[in-house]
Amino acid sequence: MAQISTSELARLYSTVEDRRKLLRLYALRTFLGSCIISSSYRVPDGLHTPIVLTKYGDRVAERLRKQGVPFPESRLLCLLEMLAPQPLLDIERTDIDALHNAIHNQVKRGEIRLAFRYGRTLYDKFSDLFEEEKFALTGKETFELLNGTPQGVFQVADYVSGPFGILKSHSNRSIVPTRFIPLQHCVDHSCKTVHDIALETSYEAPINEHRSKMAQQLERDGASIDPWMNFFDSLRTANRTEGEWRGDAIITLMGDALTDRELKQVVAWLLDRGDTGLRTATNQLGIRQGKSNDMVANLGRAEVLQLACLSDNAYLISALDELVHSGDIVVPEGEIRTAVVNRGTVFGPFHLYAELNQFGVRFQSDSSSIAPLQLRQLIEKMYDLGNEADRHELLWQLRARPGETVDRKLQRHMQSEDPREVVERLALARRSNVVVASEYLPFNEAFPKHDEELVDTMMWKLGFPVDTFPDSNAEIFALHDKIMLALRQNDADPTDEFYEELRGLCANYFVKLEEVLRDSVSFTTWALTTDHFAAPNPYSYRTIADGRTALLSLNAASADDPAERRVIYSDPPTLYAVSRGYERLSVILSDMQAHAENYERQLEQYPRWATSQRLQNFPFKHTIPFLDLAGEAQELILDRLRQASKMLVSADPSELRSGLLHPRLSRTDLDRLRSGIEQIRDSLALLEADGFVRITYTLSSFSGDSMSRQSFVLAHKRGYKYTIHTPSNHSWLRMPSVYDPQYVMPVARIAGGTEVLRFTRRVESPFVEMYEGYPTRPSVSQRDQSFQAKAAKEVGQPNK
Repeated sequence: MAQISTSELARLYSTVEDRRKLLRLYALRTFLGSCIISSSYRVPDGLHTPIVLTKYGDRVAERLRKQGVPFPESRLLCLLEMLAPQPLLDIERTDIDALHNAIHNQVKRGEIRLAFRYGRTLYDKFSDLFEEEKFALTGKETFELLNGTPQGVFQVADYVSGPFGILKSHSNRSIVPTRFIPLQHCVDHSCKTVHDIALETSYEAPINEHRSKMAQQLERDGASIDPWMNFFDSLRTANRTEGEWRGDAIITLMGDALTDRELKQVVAWLLDRGDTGLRTATNQLGIRQGKSNDMVANLGRAEVLQLACLSDNAYLISALDELVHSGDIVVPEGEIRTAVVNRGTVFGPFHLYAELNQFGVRFQSDSSSIAPLQLRQLIEKMYDLGNEADRHELLWQLRARPGETVDRKLQRHMQSEDPREVVERLALARRSNVVVASEYLPFNEAFPKHDEELVDTMMWKLGFPVDTFPDSNAEIFALHDKIMLALRQNDADPTDEFYEELRGLCANYFVKLEEVLRDSVSFTTWALTTDHFAAPNPYSYRTIADGRTALLSLNAASADDPAERRVIYSDPPTLYAVSRGYERLSVILSDMQAHAENYERQLEQYPRWATSQRLQNFPFKHTIPFLDLAGEAQELILDRLRQASKMLVSADPSELRSGLLHPRLSRTDLDRLRSGIEQIRDSLALLEADGFVRITYTLSSFSGDSMSRQSFVLAHKRGYKYTIHTPSNHSWLRMPSVYDPQYVMPVARIAGGTEVLRFTRRVESPFVEMYEGYPTRPSVSQRDQSFQAKAAKEVGQPNK
């Protein structure tokens, strides 16, 4: 039998209505084709009676029945294998609504199952059930995993699956159901991927048992799905917009990066201010009507996510942006939420994924930088180049050369100017430009409080990096300059007003100093003594949790001190205690050097690649990173820690603070204050330069050559710079990406290369709490134990 071609399919399904029916039918078939059923499953009447076959379909079904395939299964197989040499289904006469209703009921009753892949529901249960690494589950294991978990939320066209069955959405999306679900990290600590595990549907159920017979029939007729897939691709491309691809990404973000409470808040917002159709849908589902918060209060995570999928993409973006702005969804400064379990899931031709921070939702591409392209498109929307007045206005804004065209000038401007300056100059030039930007990106123009926040919002939405990490030392350096200026201006004849101003400045200064030094000591202790490579969130610092633990660990170094010199680190510690903290840390690190054998890494924590190649080096043979730094770096760190402590103790900030309580200061007192504060300033500068203070570096520039060598310059706003060179023999250590805002410790050079310790900030938030204890890793199998014994021998580690 001749295979139907793509052009013949286009002629056969030529009307909009025919194509719409065909896509709907294929969407329903997709849910059935990827579902999970038990061995006892039988095709119910309602699932095959709506199907009407073509003459070719009748012949195929008849041949199947002669091979022992029951009548219901023979007809449903024609739907499951509808991409045949010739059409099997008569779409004009097939009752698609009845078929939808039958599948809806089967999903709602749990007779066919789909796996809920979002958040930690299945991930945690899989970890509890299976101790060792797996690649696939048996049918029995699959049902053990799915038992007690909700139906999976997927969407094909406008059909959305979930606990409520198969519902109709106001938006088309392509979140295709699958039996390959991200469920497990592997034992290799260098791997951050959540690996897909194949779930098994029962092949003993008649509908699956006989699928091979259907495949043989179609193969005999010369089946090829290529013409069908080419035809479907052309229909999807023609019917889907860029905004719809973004809708796919936003569902993945919501499913993985919002807590249960936050998801309910989104749906409550949609019920109050979104499409009124959602109220109608909840009424039809039997959800008691009333206040939106009451309506969603008792719903589960999957139920709420399925309801969210019913809404338009624009409403979802508005809901998230407004809830973040109002503080109902807490996204602290510096936090960027994205999919976690489903990280790497992307959509559309630009491979889009969604992110959420304090400025709202944005969409990024994992394959190319779309930010400059979006900025260019935004400018062309703000200025109608077909309008002479707009064209001349844009030429003036860009300061074009005489005779230069708008296109030429705009292209040159985009390639050479700082994007932030472009946004500031063009978007803020007139209010109508801001309105256009708010519709294109989109965002609510009423939310930003001032121009800087408005520009930050637009930069974020366009896809450019926005530095939202606070500068720990900016305030204290500003206070230092004010104190020194006050001392200079009143050097000759101090007045009562001067003393009042000085005490106010100094009070703020010493409070901030205590805060900065406490954070610095905590961070430095954590950075040098924590096993970052094996940590669940490697090289990621939590200010409160990690800082408190690191600070209290300094008490161990004081145990052998004489009573008069002993320092006890409480929470919070005194100013004198944190001044001595660097010295205490140097004692701990020196002791670790002397007993390095006590900190050797366990065999199961070596990455699999440690001995399988020679181009990448694994330097972390100890669980204390300080011990795996270059020898000269270790000695330099010890020296700098002692020097910083000596300078601070010598300046004696506690005495300086108490001295200000005297009603009138002598010239000697003022000189002592001036000298002490200058010494404190020098010690802070030393700590900053070495990376012992958390100052944020961001990517400033990069360059490369024809030999594939690249240099990435990370910089801080006060002039500090650090250059990362690639390729590097330390690229597989899971260090922060050069594109992430990060803390750099230039003095901590790792042995065997040029790389230094670098860290990101992990703020305390509901999102972080949601993934506490994640990831979990399976136990080491016998195969891996043999590998690790070999790895230990290769890298010089005793096989304990």
